Amino acid sequence: MALAAGFEQIRPAISKHLKLLCDAELVIAEPAGRERVYCLQGAPLQQVAGWIDAYRTHWQVSLDNLEELMEKS
Repeated sequence: MALAAGFEQIRPAISKHLKLLCDAELVIAEPAGRERVYCLQGAPLQQVAGWIDAYRTHWQVSLDNLEELMEKS
């Protein structure tokens, strides 16, 4: 309930998002009495960031080469 208070979506929508994040193992839900505490799992996100960085480097070099070629013509 406290987590959903920070968003404009309704609580069922927040619950759906949290379920997807749990299924993707990006967060872990831990029971705490009648509530659940959600903890972020950073490792999967670091893997994605590494993959994105590799492509970022590739595209930056490609775009720099294209820019240089266009400036010559």
